[in-house]
Amino acid sequence: MQSAGVQRSYRAPCPGCGAPVELRSAQSTHAVCGFCHSTLLRQEGGLAPAGPMAALFEDHSPLQCQATGRWQGRPFEVVGRLQYRGPAGPWSEWALLYADGASALLLEDQGAYVLAQVAPLEREPPPATALREGLRTVLTGQAFTVSSNEPVLVHAGEGELPGFAPPGTPFTRVTLRNEAGQVLWLLYGGERPLVFRGQAVGLQALRLQGLREASVREEQLRHLACPACGAPVVVQLASSRAATCSACHGLIDLAAGADGARRHVAQDEPAPLLLPLGRVGRLIGAARQVLGFRQREGHAPGEPQERFAWGEYLLYNQRRGFQFLACGPQGWHRIENLAGAPQLSPREQTATFAGREYRLAAHYEAHTVDVSGEFFWPVHRGQRSYIRRFARHGEGLLLQESGRRRQWVRLLPLRAAQVAHAFGLPRGSLHDSEPAWPLRLLHWFGLA
Repeated sequence: MQSAGVQRSYRAPCPGCGAPVELRSAQSTHAVCGFCHSTLLRQEGGLAPAGPMAALFEDHSPLQCQATGRWQGRPFEVVGRLQYRGPAGPWSEWALLYADGASALLLEDQGAYVLAQVAPLEREPPPATALREGLRTVLTGQAFTVSSNEPVLVHAGEGELPGFAPPGTPFTRVTLRNEAGQVLWLLYGGERPLVFRGQAVGLQALRLQGLREASVREEQLRHLACPACGAPVVVQLASSRAATCSACHGLIDLAAGADGARRHVAQDEPAPLLLPLGRVGRLIGAARQVLGFRQREGHAPGEPQERFAWGEYLLYNQRRGFQFLACGPQGWHRIENLAGAPQLSPREQTATFAGREYRLAAHYEAHTVDVSGEFFWPVHRGQRSYIRRFARHGEGLLLQESGRRRQWVRLLPLRAAQVAHAFGLPRGSLHDSEPAWPLRLLHWFGLA
């Protein structure tokens, strides 16, 4: 696709090195020179320097600039990328240019993708400090619930870009979600907040071409030495923020980057793995590799001596992103991250999602007790969250609250035989009620 069909473009020399810089979108306010990596501000009379841009960090994404695709019959091209850092780790946002000149963003969101566009506001939004987690408010003519309110900063970028804060300058990013599956982002840092509204979309639905090949990811495997025992550790995704050593089972914090000092946390004997790390299986319509495992424990508020436990496996597919599987005495479940947020009743005893009502079944405090493999966000032993579980006919909704972030997921049951077959395990090796975890709080599972 030639420039996504755009008939008009703006071209000017880079004020730093003189290389030609082209902007094809009328909405692009900045560009990054492909030769000297300077950040350039678009203004009357040419391009003005706006400071240096840091080097891009490699990530797991199959996307890249100049990839093309089609959404709802409209062709587009990927023309730029911004990389951010926040409390939950780094992520990327991709600038899209449609053939008719319109623009959009493809944002990474909880291991999935959301297609978003600038949203007009009928009134000035509240200040960021007033948008606390869990608050329900009306914006862009619809009701939303605040799911996170966090400080973030721009790390790096390439290509042509919409307006953004200067690299390294902190600003506030508020995320709001609703029961229709829509996501709203408010970016506070300029004179007025930037507002984007979007909805979850699978990469396969975008009919993308020109993606990075899987072999590129293979070549980018990181090899490092365990800071505790010196054993070699292979990190499969360059964006992983935590990994474990297979020799000493220590947990390594990778957030410092390739050259930074890494923190190492000793762990006890590893929990038993029912799905081997690195195993590839075909599940839910795609080949998925087991990247990580974490064991979590929970207890009812005020009853820390009464504990239950379960395991979660992180799976990865280059085109479809991340997927979790959970196993415990209730059997196996697929964990689906929800882009939107189910609607809670006034007394928060029910949650409504996709026209279905789920009733509150339990609420408990949870913490991570063991980690194996690698994860795309910072994870560590002792990591705590407060969870509310809503149930309906074998399915479940979980609301997890940690720090300044609220996250909704849906639990969908799987048969143990289906999981075993998908990963080439012997018949009967997995069970629909896994007994591997010490349990003393059976009523949470409805078994007592």
